[in-house]
Amino acid sequence: MNFEQWIAFTFGLGDQKWSLAHASYPSSAENALVNCMAFFTRSKEVLDTIPRDRACEALHVIPSVDGYLGLVCYPGIAPSERLALVNAHIPLFKDSFCHDSFDDAAFMWWEHFVGARWEEGPSVGEDIGICREIIRVLGDLLALNSETCQLSALHGINEFAGLVFEDSGAEKIRGFLREGTVASHRVAEYAEQVLAGNAP
Repeated sequence: MNFEQWIAFTFGLGDQKWSLAHASYPSSAENALVNCMAFFTRSKEVLDTIPRDRACEALHVIPSVDGYLGLVCYPGIAPSERLALVNAHIPLFKDSFCHDSFDDAAFMWWEHFVGARWEEGPSVGEDIGICREIIRVLGDLLALNSETCQLSALHGINEFAGLVFEDSGAEKIRGFLREGTVASHRVAEYAEQVLAGNAP
């Protein structure tokens, strides 16, 4: 499946009978990863061409158990490629979610992501090494001066930090509140909720 076919399948465009939301991926794990990476690094260019309802639907599915992000812990993919997909979240959020939440897809991203798996591989939440890498990336996303991205990153830390048996998530939040550019009062309030352990 080439990138144009991937876009049509993922977003349910054109003559494509099924979309990602309604069918299993018709090619290999490696092919899915390559195309997903291409999208993450070119997301604004792609999303500018997609009807908003299709974009919102797909962006809720992509990180989920029915989407692609279980690939980050799939044993059939080289570790370096899996880590590259985790790191590709930075351009995705910087280029697209900084400007549009896509009906809360940005906020819900990590809640979907934590339970994702590819075929019979482990779930993302079961891979402590990958969870640590995700928390590192979430720290980078906190640095983006965008309410949408900062709320999403805080939600992600809330979802993932408890899985790695350490205080790295709380440390990132405290550093962010102390030294970072907090985009809004809403962000500051939510950060305090996450630290207190009572965030939704």
